[in-house]
Amino acid sequence: MDRKYLSDELTAETIKEWEINHINRIVISAGTGAGKTTFITKRLYPCLSPNEKILILSNRDNLNKQIKQTVDNYQRIEVKTCQSLQKINDIRVVESRLLGYNYIVIDEAHYFVIDASFNNTTDLLLSSLLATTQTVIFLSATIEPLLSYFQSKGYTAYKLYQFQADYSYIDRVLFYYTKEDIIQFISTKVNSKAKMLYFSNTTADLEELYQQFKDKALFSVSKSHKKSRLTDGKDMDFLLKKEKLPKNILFSTTALDNGVNINDHTVKYVVVDLIDIDTIIQCLGRKRIQNDADTITFLIRKPTESIISQAISNIDKELEQVIFFLANGERELIKTYPRNTRIDGNNILFWDYNDEKEKPEVKINHVAYFNRLYRRGRYQELQKEGIKEILSRRLNIPKEKFGYYYSALSILKQSAEKETLYRTKEEKQMFYNRLNCRTKDGVIVKRASNLNQYFQQYNIPYRIETISEYNKDNRRYYPIWKITEIKET
Repeated sequence: MDRKYLSDELTAETIKEWEINHINRIVISAGTGAGKTTFITKRLYPCLSPNEKILILSNRDNLNKQIKQTVDNYQRIEVKTCQSLQKINDIRVVESRLLGYNYIVIDEAHYFVIDASFNNTTDLLLSSLLATTQTVIFLSATIEPLLSYFQSKGYTAYKLYQFQADYSYIDRVLFYYTKEDIIQFISTKVNSKAKMLYFSNTTADLEELYQQFKDKALFSVSKSHKKSRLTDGKDMDFLLKKEKLPKNILFSTTALDNGVNINDHTVKYVVVDLIDIDTIIQCLGRKRIQNDADTITFLIRKPTESIISQAISNIDKELEQVIFFLANGERELIKTYPRNTRIDGNNILFWDYNDEKEKPEVKINHVAYFNRLYRRGRYQELQKEGIKEILSRRLNIPKEKFGYYYSALSILKQSAEKETLYRTKEEKQMFYNRLNCRTKDGVIVKRASNLNQYFQQYNIPYRIETISEYNKDNRRYYPIWKITEIKET
């Protein structure tokens, strides 16, 4: 694994060139583990004059804690969350505060565009960062959303550095389809030494899985989430300080998708139930690689056509009023949507209360607007190319590494519902090969009686019934397999 680090390429001479050539907007695309924090402490920090300071802005509380822990010995580095500045809600005040720092480093800078779907003030901070005279460095492993926004606005006043991320540590990429698939996968791994990261934005599914495996699992959501009571504070502190999983499985929303390091060689599986490619890549990057022998299996729930179409439809609904406003103006917007005092309720349109004007005006949050356009384009790309093609290209992974995981549970459920009968030796062989139930020695379980023992061991609520069928031609009875579901009593 030939990894390039920022400090190897961006030297003291590079930083001096920025100053000489008056380059004060830097955009760096670099994969996780590329040494972004090391670049700040070993390259940027030594360039400071005695009275100068660095401000690091991050977009997540947990990431903020880890960065503070890393730079604690550097007196002239301050670490804040982006949200702490956004709360000020006055661009002039924010710009004034930014003047107190020589370098402002934005970690996970894709945040401005990606989080604009639910955070209605990312545009204010971004405007301040683009207006300040100080040097601003935008960092991200998934910088595409921000670069696309810059391009949409014709903004080109920045120096771009791109470092190719190395994903050769991914041993296999497996697509799965159903909840039953992943439940069985977890069931067969949860008691092993190999640990797992699981990401989803469907909190109900996360909670259901957590409750099923809670003795071996950690649950993580944002502090403000109503389910945050399920998060064990001591376990999370251990994860953030030691950068290792205290339990076998971490079930997390994408509140942990950005920046947080997990330097744990026992993490061998990363599972995502998401359709946003940029977020999927961010989740993948939580696992930091130790050496060439440190590999993972990456499991992704393959999005169906209906899921992607619904995502596009949802965005179209969110865009409805802003498109109407752009075409017809404020008066017609208010006449057509008279009772919606929050305008569209999607952070795109808002009332601008300006003291210099007699009444408020309807304005567009252009970052939030672009967020919808960007995501819609990515979902359409997903429809056209398929997730396998996109991930192969974005992660530079050969397609030979991609495969599918079908759980015994989903196969049994389908067989039971269709009342499938397995008569011939060939049909049975194909069936147990698809089930892929294996002993501790890795041998495929083939006999009906042994398969039933396996189902019982892993709490799979199905059994194989063996019934005899008489063959008139050779006057013999032959065993037939029929799958039946065991109903709870």
